[in-house]
Amino acid sequence: MDESWRAWPEGADPRELRRAVALARERFLASGRASPRLRSVVRESWRRSLTGGVDPEGVCPRMVLPRDELCERRDAHVLRAVLPVVRRLLVDSAADSGQIAAVGDAEGRLLWVEGDHAARARAEGMRFVEGASWSERDAGTNAPGVALALDHEVQVFSSEHFGQGAQSWSCSAAPVHDPDTGRVVGVVDVTGGDQAAQPYALDLVRATAFAVESELRLQRVSGALSRAAGPGLETAPGCGCWGAARPSSSTGVGHSG
Repeated sequence: MDESWRAWPEGADPRELRRAVALARERFLASGRASPRLRSVVRESWRRSLTGGVDPEGVCPRMVLPRDELCERRDAHVLRAVLPVVRRLLVDSAADSGQIAAVGDAEGRLLWVEGDHAARARAEGMRFVEGASWSERDAGTNAPGVALALDHEVQVFSSEHFGQGAQSWSCSAAPVHDPDTGRVVGVVDVTGGDQAAQPYALDLVRATAFAVESELRLQRVSGALSRAAGPGLETAPGCGCWGAARPSSSTGVGHSG
């Protein structure tokens, strides 16, 4: 994998990188010119964010799915049938390390957000919640949004976020594809502190996306999934909700921050 998709090279000091990128961002917002020392994936995303009118002084993504519509979208979405795979690979490890795991649709709308309870509560302040749109056009540079925009796994570290309100967080995300058509149907993400931008985090989300695609293929072959109209939508009888296997007070719908 091209190392430019990773947040920092092995042996780099995250504190120095954070300061250098923050300074580069200030200069970019003042002049419109991006430092060539920035990762190209970040530099180009900043440009798209600025051109698209994203507010650099704060991230407040739109709540695009009210509670009833969110429930309907989750019930119908193909990724609901493979949530046990996501839970096993991402959610449990995220909860153990103070991070958040999220699953979004192909438009960047977060359908499921779970993980460390305290981290989820803090994330509500930047509206990283179920029902919010974290597409690049709505939230600027962030891992789920960039992963969907470029159809590639990617990390976004701290001050690489275009919006000031997201810069205390880091994230790693990977798109999920329909195993038959290759079309993007969603995204998986880990969000947290600096550890969410360590090299292993990107490897983990990429492996999770591959495992999800493999599970979708197996379920189709076995007849567990039947296709329904619309991108990313299928019928998965009796699949249950994300939190059905292990209820907790942090599992819910439509937190609005």
